[in-house]
Amino acid sequence: MNSVYQDRKGYLWFGTWEGLSRFDGYGFTNYGRRDGLANPIINDITEDRDGNLWVATQTGGVARLIDDPKEPSSLPQDTSDTTTRKKFINYSMSDKRESNVVGALLFDAENTLWCVTEGGIYRARVPTGNQRFDLKFELVGQTPADKGWTGYALADNQGRLWFGFYDELIEFSEGRITKYHLPDKLDASVISIQSDWHGGLFVASHVAVFDFLPPTDVESKEQWRKLPLALMPRPEEVYTMLSEPNDTLWLGTSYGLIKYQDGRQTRMTTAQGLSENHVSSLFKDREENLWIGTGIGGVSRLSNEKIVSFTSTEGLLSQNISMLVEDHTEHIYASALSGGIFELSEDKATLVAGSQAAPFNLVGKRILQDVRGDWWVGTEAGLFRFQGPRLQLEHGEKFKSADGIPESPVFNGPGMYEDSSGKVWVGLQDFNLYWFDPARKGQAPLFQHLNLQDVWQSYARDIVQDRAGALWVGGFGGMLRLVDDKPVRIEPTDGLPEANPRPLS
Repeated sequence: MNSVYQDRKGYLWFGTWEGLSRFDGYGFTNYGRRDGLANPIINDITEDRDGNLWVATQTGGVARLIDDPKEPSSLPQDTSDTTTRKKFINYSMSDKRESNVVGALLFDAENTLWCVTEGGIYRARVPTGNQRFDLKFELVGQTPADKGWTGYALADNQGRLWFGFYDELIEFSEGRITKYHLPDKLDASVISIQSDWHGGLFVASHVAVFDFLPPTDVESKEQWRKLPLALMPRPEEVYTMLSEPNDTLWLGTSYGLIKYQDGRQTRMTTAQGLSENHVSSLFKDREENLWIGTGIGGVSRLSNEKIVSFTSTEGLLSQNISMLVEDHTEHIYASALSGGIFELSEDKATLVAGSQAAPFNLVGKRILQDVRGDWWVGTEAGLFRFQGPRLQLEHGEKFKSADGIPESPVFNGPGMYEDSSGKVWVGLQDFNLYWFDPARKGQAPLFQHLNLQDVWQSYARDIVQDRAGALWVGGFGGMLRLVDDKPVRIEPTDGLPEANPRPLS
């Protein structure tokens, strides 16, 4: 994962080695060569003033996502291949290969596009005018192989443009170009630039991070302060960086995610839930979620800055957690595969009284709080209901055959679901689907049921309701949809090659 970006509409875009992906909150839309990208390796993503999406590619220059492939453009296009161009217009910096290896993009206040490439820094005014990309800063006397290729671009709150260009920090301000070199003669390149929110910058290389203060006048010099990070001995390297106004600095490294704040650092790895330790890109969305792109492990999301691990030290007697559930008063419970149910608060886990005794020691995923606040608990000995809103296993009732549901094992799949009307659906290991309708209060029996055995030889493993109000039931080897209270089996089709769901959502 090379880059992550959220556009003005709220969509999240991911730049990968195989193309561009858009996440709309429900699923991904992928773009590659077949959609017109000259090169599928996406190094950076940004938007112009009009909301057009632009991407930097590895050897194909830059590309703009379009709705109409016949849309005219004033910038020089790559017209070498007219058969694959469908959803992008590709632009070349020049005829040189190194100039079309683009590592970073930036739109300034004048809607001018700046591109950091292997051959130099280019710019072009878009989308009006007839000018080509102009070379504003050229790499002289060295080749990309001498230093290793990197690129980064940042516009600070004072109107200055900053570019990471190999081992140099380049400043464009009021028509002047100023070069600064990384201190200590590090054999490294600038991989990220971030604002430190106090008039300076954080500048990161693969091996160190500096707090950089530009000179205040022509007589003064720049100041570099190396942050006292405790990086692992090589081969750990820093790959990406993100700063926040609360003086928090996030670093993506080859060995996990580092949070640096107030001189202290905290490391998060796969042990804390990361999909992979190689963190290659970071992005904070408008909902304050931190998105973490990895090398080969996809994307992780950190929804808050505090990660607390619950183990036996904090009172969690079982490490095999089947389900986490939040009650209506925002209390969190962890249901173990075996060994009880625990309430999690601050930095400790408290056992729910009675949950280590049979039959509640094997609840697993069979736990549900309904809209009225009551708790439904499925066990190997049948179904129970307890008064809420806090989860407790003392003041409740066990349902029996006289209530319309046998004292048989509730399927641990989770096998329980509450629909939008307040009906509670329960799948038992007798091939029946039972439901409790609160609107039938006082009528006997309390539960009605539907025999699924005529349609399939499976239990109701997972249940979900769609937006139209239809109920879908997943089981081992098949999927059902209830139509007019009758089960209709979903058969495989060209659009659904396999009707054997694991989870439904």
